[in-house]
Amino acid sequence: RQPTISHTAGRGQYWQFSKFALDTWNLMAGTSPESAATAWQVRLRSIARPVLGSSLVPSQLGPVLKRIARRRRRSEGVPSGVDFPTLEEVCRKEWGRRLKRVWHTPISSWRGGGAAFVWLEMEGRVTKRVVVKASSYEADVFVASAETLVEAGPPELWVYRKAEPILRAFLPRTILAAEAASGRSGVYVLEDLSWDYGRGENTLRDGVMGMFRMHAALASAVETHGDEELIRYDAAFSRGLIAYAENAITAYDGGGDASIRERVLRAWPRIEGAYLDDEFDVSTDGVPIHGDYNGSNVFVHRRDRRVKAVDWEWTGYGTPHADLASYLKKASTDVVSWALDLLAERDESRTRHEHERIFLRSMLERALWDASLNAMQHTSDRGDFGYLGPRVNRALVTSLRSLDQLRNG
Repeated sequence: RQPTISHTAGRGQYWQFSKFALDTWNLMAGTSPESAATAWQVRLRSIARPVLGSSLVPSQLGPVLKRIARRRRRSEGVPSGVDFPTLEEVCRKEWGRRLKRVWHTPISSWRGGGAAFVWLEMEGRVTKRVVVKASSYEADVFVASAETLVEAGPPELWVYRKAEPILRAFLPRTILAAEAASGRSGVYVLEDLSWDYGRGENTLRDGVMGMFRMHAALASAVETHGDEELIRYDAAFSRGLIAYAENAITAYDGGGDASIRERVLRAWPRIEGAYLDDEFDVSTDGVPIHGDYNGSNVFVHRRDRRVKAVDWEWTGYGTPHADLASYLKKASTDVVSWALDLLAERDESRTRHEHERIFLRSMLERALWDASLNAMQHTSDRGDFGYLGPRVNRALVTSLRSLDQLRNG
């Protein structure tokens, strides 16, 4: 959209903005799309408002900047973790055409291969864009998985291969779901949801409603196909997570605000006591949940508000509150209160207050999980993961806030 330029902006501000935009464009070739877009949004706040006025705010530029950055960084060839013959076979079976050329641009790359947008140019001048995910959860690649008590990876293959129509409604269209020989890595070719689906604050309520329907669909799939591959988020997991998180956070020295880490470590006896309190009974299997139902993995259709989710590698048995806490960790108090009211209406075996307590405990769990996984991966030497440092700090801050709310509630 063409912005309305503020009449108060002087020539110096116009020149400053133009030079800034050119410099940022040139830098895009050397960083990830997400990092480039985030950096531009942060730096833009100091000069954009007097130049652009109120018609275009920095928060609206994120999706646009990511698309620009990805186009700039598009590389010819196949992404890591998949080969040309595999994609050629996909084109032959799916569209009946021979593959000629491939381009790709990364979406994520911290799990060995990661996900990428892939453009498939076929004969007859036909080009399709898909998402290719090639992830490895071997400890020598995904360092953060080396000491965890759960095995990520197999649940995702289970979901994509055994999904019945009721669960398939919550998945991107699956063109290929193939298991690697090791059993801890897979290759997926999926529908690109970015055209018709959106994410963000205005989709949260739809995502919450979709989450409850998705849990029911997962339960139906379990009844038909069994649950051997699914993770158990039970008492053993809770005890293991506390030990894993303490080791990871203690050893972490990835920069950022060291005082936050020190505050968390000083509060660790209280964190451990609150998280493992007998008040929270996690001895039962719970219900099938997504396991990583965060905002980046949930898509809402722009017209009919259908919900789809990606990244099912952590699917398992837990409490619905865990998915809710993951999804609403940045939501307003009004949205959180509405979601808890809805949960209490659907599950009357607990009071509204009890649901809120379990939700806060799930917020603490998610913060510890995020902090420890990101800290472990950040301190590895398997790639440039500088963006993980801020994630660690944010998760540590959330853990302290959740602890305070649990103690005061």
